[in-house]
Amino acid sequence: MKKKDTLFGVNINGVLVNDSSKYILTKRKLAANNSVWNKKRSQGIDFTGLGNEPFWTLEIDNEKFILFNLAGWNKPVIVPVEKPLINKDSTLYNIKTDTTKWSITILPQFCGDGMSEYLYQYKVNVNYKGTLYKGCGIMLNNKEIQ
Repeated sequence: MKKKDTLFGVNINGVLVNDSSKYILTKRKLAANNSVWNKKRSQGIDFTGLGNEPFWTLEIDNEKFILFNLAGWNKPVIVPVEKPLINKDSTLYNIKTDTTKWSITILPQFCGDGMSEYLYQYKVNVNYKGTLYKGCGIMLNNKEIQ
């Protein structure tokens, strides 16, 4: 049964199931539709990711750079963007700098950040200096991840 933007569990006769509160689906807003992401979009950022505990952010400009920033850092790591390995279920960036090898894996799976009601289009894993940072991401411009 549907009431506004919420679906409730019912039995075959259309009667609410016992303890139907366990079976409620509520429509969530896509994260891509807010002012912060609109600003990033206008700056040419094609993809952004974020995670919590610790807080981190990722920005990918398909034509210029990848930026990774961890809370508490004085400045982010910024590297030139290189063509990723794209397969049917993920996009993988293998990054080498003078001192570090690291990777970014982007998976087309819905994701929640645990802090807002927003729904993200992608799961993101950043493996930086042996630590795995897990989070969510969104495509800001209608370009394929290259």
